Amino acid sequence: HAIQFLAMESSEAVPEHVGQLARAHKSATLMFMDICGFTSMSKEVEPVQVMAFLNTLFSQFDKLVDIHGVHKVETAGDCYIVSGGIMKQAADGFNQVLEERHDPAESAHRVLGFAKAILDVASRVPMPNTQQPVCIRIGMHTGDVVSG
Repeated sequence: HAIQFLAMESSEAVPEHVGQLARAHKSATLMFMDICGFTSMSKEVEPVQVMAFLNTLFSQFDKLVDIHGVHKVETAGDCYIVSGGIMKQAADGFNQVLEERHDPAESAHRVLGFAKAILDVASRVPMPNTQQPVCIRIGMHTGDVVSG
């Protein structure tokens, strides 16, 4: 969508066509994860340690994305977001927007499997300030969403 938008003939068309980037998705499942104690930990250790810690943890999460068939939406600070029922992997290996109907229960099951797997991974990664296992909070919801 973004490439189509950028390829428009005139930048004057931006306000008129920006809504064309939006796509509605029925019964998608989103999962949000954040790290308990992240803010206080980041005040106690050097920034390079925070970045190394997040890289270690999130790299392991990234490996689980394909295994569980979910789509990594975003990371922001200590927040990790995935979806099910929005994207699929095409034959060429690239992700594409899921155009056909999907089974919402199956999508939710894949996201739940991913959530359980990252709980396990987190329990084996130490917090840089305490050396205690990482404790994470996870929230999930299935419903209609808009992307773009």
